[in-house]
Amino acid sequence: MESINSMTQRAKLDDATTHDELPDNNMTNATSTISNNNNNTNNKLHTILHTQKQTLTLFLTHPSTRTPTIVLYVASFGGALHSAVTTYFYLAIGASEMNIGQLGFVMSAGALVGSPLSGLALDRYGVWVPISVTAGSCAIGCLWRGIA
Repeated sequence: MESINSMTQRAKLDDATTHDELPDNNMTNATSTISNNNNNTNNKLHTILHTQKQTLTLFLTHPSTRTPTIVLYVASFGGALHSAVTTYFYLAIGASEMNIGQLGFVMSAGALVGSPLSGLALDRYGVWVPISVTAGSCAIGCLWRGIA
């Protein structure tokens, strides 16, 4: 029969061993979880990019969607090039922060009004007229902004 002292010492030893092992087990589990999350994120990212590539290939291989896709990509690329410096341009011509906010509102309001009108034009005239008008307007606007 064990004495009370030896049982207490063994219980302390078991507690110490358990507590010492917990951080290692938790760290191993946390590392495993992070690794699994990274793998899941990489798999999801790969799936998303693969789907995007397939969709782009589909749009570019069909003649009816090729031109609108190219126009949208070129317009988005151009917008991305100048969007980073637009605020500095407005400041250089003397606009205040309030003026910049008002210009942003006007551009957003234009998109809110223009989107349904573009949809109506697409339904009524087909694809070519609305795309030609919007691409031409974009070109004129970019030229005007570039000259300024």
